[in-house]
Amino acid sequence: MIRINYLREIISEFITRYKILVFLLLAAIPSSAQEMKVLDELLSAVEKTSEYDEAKLKQIDSLRKELVLNKADLISRYKLNRELLQEYKVFNQDSAFAYGLETRKLAEQLKSIPLIADAILNLSDVSVSAGMYKETLDMLGTIDHAEIPQYLKSLYYGLLGRVYSEMAEYSNLAYFSVEYREKAKVYR
Repeated sequence: MIRINYLREIISEFITRYKILVFLLLAAIPSSAQEMKVLDELLSAVEKTSEYDEAKLKQIDSLRKELVLNKADLISRYKLNRELLQEYKVFNQDSAFAYGLETRKLAEQLKSIPLIADAILNLSDVSVSAGMYKETLDMLGTIDHAEIPQYLKSLYYGLLGRVYSEMAEYSNLAYFSVEYREKAKVYR
């Protein structure tokens, strides 16, 4: 509560000069005990990011070591590369993409349509997260949707909806934004 009062005093000093800024700051200041608790929990989690990163890196290192031991078994290598892609997905997109490429290569060596589709969908997911919309559409275009296993269809159409939604959001031309929104609705 002391922090809130202190912040309000500072803001009131600048109220005549920065009325809009003061309004925005006051709106952003937590006023209830519940909001303060949530803010404290958030700050605590932010302070622990290095611990979370360390745990993530240990998990990744363990998977990489296991991958080195599984040189001959293609399906095990496929699964480990896929796990590494998933571990890296929100942590390091370049690494996630590299493991995705390896996953696709292994799926092609295995000649498994479901695994190839899964690998392309994972690469597409990483690509759309990185803002690579054209590349995402190109990759998704290599999949024959009639051959996609039923359990992957929702991911396939969800990615198409997501890429068009994001394209609509970032388009500066209304003509394209409307077109992309319509396509996103079709796929979602």
